[in-house]
Amino acid sequence: MMAFIKNKAVFGWTMYDWANSAFATTVMAGFFPVFFKSYWSAGADVNQSTALLGLANSIASLVVALLAPILGAIADQSTGKKRFLIFFAYLGVLMTGCLFMVKFGQWLLALILYVLGTVGFSGANIFYDSLLPDVADEKKIDFVSAKGFALGYLGGGLLFLINVLWVLQPNLFGFCTEITADIAGQLQKGAPVVRLAEDISLPDSDAKERYKAVIISNFSLPIISLTPIEGSMSNDVWIEVQLPSGLNTKLLDKSVSFGTYKKGEIEQFSSDLRQIKISNLTRKISEAAKVEFTIENPITFRSFVDGMLTDVKGLENHFGTSRIKTDLLPPALEFLSIRISFLSVALWWAIFTIPLIMYVRERKRHASEPKPVNYIKSGFGQLYHTFKKIRHLKVIFLFLAAYWLYIDGVDTIIRMAVDYGMSIGFPSDALIVALLITQFVGFPSALLFGKLGEKWDVKKSIYIAIIVYLFVTAWGAMMTKAIEFYVLAIIIGLVQGGIQALSRSYYSRLIPKDQAAEFYGFYNMLGKFAAIFGPVLIGTVGLIVRRIGYSANFASRMGIASVAILFIAGGILLYFVDEEKGRQEIRHLRLED
Repeated sequence: MMAFIKNKAVFGWTMYDWANSAFATTVMAGFFPVFFKSYWSAGADVNQSTALLGLANSIASLVVALLAPILGAIADQSTGKKRFLIFFAYLGVLMTGCLFMVKFGQWLLALILYVLGTVGFSGANIFYDSLLPDVADEKKIDFVSAKGFALGYLGGGLLFLINVLWVLQPNLFGFCTEITADIAGQLQKGAPVVRLAEDISLPDSDAKERYKAVIISNFSLPIISLTPIEGSMSNDVWIEVQLPSGLNTKLLDKSVSFGTYKKGEIEQFSSDLRQIKISNLTRKISEAAKVEFTIENPITFRSFVDGMLTDVKGLENHFGTSRIKTDLLPPALEFLSIRISFLSVALWWAIFTIPLIMYVRERKRHASEPKPVNYIKSGFGQLYHTFKKIRHLKVIFLFLAAYWLYIDGVDTIIRMAVDYGMSIGFPSDALIVALLITQFVGFPSALLFGKLGEKWDVKKSIYIAIIVYLFVTAWGAMMTKAIEFYVLAIIIGLVQGGIQALSRSYYSRLIPKDQAAEFYGFYNMLGKFAAIFGPVLIGTVGLIVRRIGYSANFASRMGIASVAILFIAGGILLYFVDEEKGRQEIRHLRLED
C-alpha cells in the first residue's frame, strides 16, 4: 500500500516538470521574443525592442534572485511548501494566459506579464525542488530527479512541437491565413489604386517588396476567332481568345455573357489554352463580341494605406463588382496561432500541475510555523553565513565567479537567440524550427556530455563547451543565411545541457561533503542570477552602436558578439580553479573550526 502511495507521489511530482517546461520552451525561448518584436513592439527600432526584451529578462532574473533566499528559507522551514508552489505556479499560469489578450502595440503590458510569469515559473521551481525528499528516499532521489528532467524535456518539447505546427501549417488547424475584402464601388479596368470597403481592417503597410493577393471579379477578353460546332442544336461554339501571359486563373462560375442578352455556359476551359468551348448559347454571337466571365486571378500591390491598395498590377482585364483575397492580415489574425499558443501553455501548465496537488504529501517538520519576518532573517542570514565561508575558500569563490559569468552567457543565448535572428532579418518560422531542433538534440547530448565527464577531465569538458559557445557567438555575429542558424542550433543543443550538468558535477568535487546542502543552496541561488547581465549587455551595446551611426543590422550583430565577454571572462577565471588547492582550503577551514 505504501509503495502504491509513493508511486503516485513520484508520478505527481515528475508530472510538474512535464507541466511547467512548456513555459520555458514555448514562451521564454520561443514565441515571446517573436511576438514581442513582430506584434507588441512592431514599428519600433529593432535595437530598441531588443534592449527592452533584454531588460525584461534581466529584471525577471534579478527579482527571482532576490526572492530566492527568502523562498529557500520557507522551503526549508515551512510545512506549506505545496501551497507556495501552487501560488507561484498559478501566478505563472494566469500571467501566461493573459498574454493572449494583450493588444497590438501594448509592449509595456506584455513585458510586465512576462516578468511576473517568469517570477511565478522560477518561484514555483524552488518549492518543487524542495518537495523531492518528500516523494523519494535517498536511494531513489537521483532516479526520480532524472525522471522529472526527462519528462520536462518531453513535455515541453511535445507542446512546443504542436505550437510550431500551428504556426507553420495554420491551414491544417483551421487558423485564418487570408482575408476576403469587398472592393468599394465598381472596379475600373487597369486601376492602379483600389479602395476597399469601409468595414475592412487591414494593417497599414509600406512594403519594400510587393504583396500578393487574389482578385475575384468579372473578366473581359476580346474574341480572336469563332468556330461554330456543326450539328449542334444549342448554338455550341469554340472561341479563341488571347489570354494574358503568365495568367493563372481559377474559373469560379461556368456562366458566360457576350453583352446584355447573349449568354451561355463554359463547357471546357483551361488557363493554359486559348480555346474555350461554349454551350447552351441563348443567341448567336459574332467575332466582334467580347467574352465576359468570373474568375479568380493573382494580382500584386505595393502597400495598403488608408483603406487603399496602391500600385496594383494585374487588373488590366478585370471590371465590375469585385473582391480581394490577401494574406496581408490584421495583426490579431496574422498571429492568432501564436496568441493561442500562450493559452495552450497556460492550460497545459494548469492541468498537469493537478497530479502534484492530488498525490504529493509533504512531511511535517516543525510544530509551529515561523513568522514571515523570520523567513527573511533566516534566508538572508543563511546566505550571509555561507558567503562568509566561501570568502575564505578562494577556489570555490573563483569557480562560482566563473560559473556565474559563463552560465549567464548560456542563458542569454537561450533567451535572446530568436530575437537576434529576427533583428538581422531571418524569418521567424525558420528561427522557431531551429529552436525546436535544439530542444530535441539537447536531451541525448546532455547524457553524452555526462559520459565525457566520466571518461575525461570534467574541467576540460567544461572548457570544450565554453569554446563551443565562443565559436557559436562569433559565427552568429557574422552569419547571413537562415541555414547557418539551423547549424548553430544543433551545435548549441550538443553542449547546452552538458555545460549545466558538468558544472554542477565539478562543483560537487570542490565543496565540503558534510555541508553540501548549504553550499548547493548558494550555488542554486547564484544560478537564479543568470541572464541578468547578458540581456542588458546585448541591448546596451546594440543601442550604443546604433547611436554612433551604424546600421540596425550591424548594431544587432555587435550586441550578440558582446556576449563573448561573459564566456571569455568565465573561462579565464575557471583556469585558476585548482581542485587540489581547494581540498587543502577545506581541510584548513575544518582545523580552524
